[in-house]
Amino acid sequence: MNAAVRSRERKKAYVRDLEVKGKYLEGKCRRLGRLLQCVMAENQALRFSLENNACGASVAKQESAVLSDSLPLGSLFWFLCITCLFTLPLSLLLASEASRRYKASRTKMKAGFLLPRVWA
Repeated sequence: MNAAVRSRERKKAYVRDLEVKGKYLEGKCRRLGRLLQCVMAENQALRFSLENNACGASVAKQESAVLSDSLPLGSLFWFLCITCLFTLPLSLLLASEASRRYKASRTKMKAGFLLPRVWA
């Protein structure tokens, strides 16, 4: 009977680890989706800027305009990305999401196996 109790505890710990990893990956997916949207918006803005500057401008002037005009936009983009990376995990931790239940695998695994490891 003691072995059955330990087995249930290991199963509960394994399910908790899966839930934590699932929430982490969902948050990462949302952050990457937002990052993709930012990159696509920046790309569209650069194309629009290039098309507007293309009227009568030489190729060298167009390339120069792209390099000089994209720097402030690129800086703003990186600032936005860094801000998102630092603020989203906090909101992810505060969000109250319904707990999902996963069927435990029949293989025996250590409780902390799926969590990201932090090396000191």
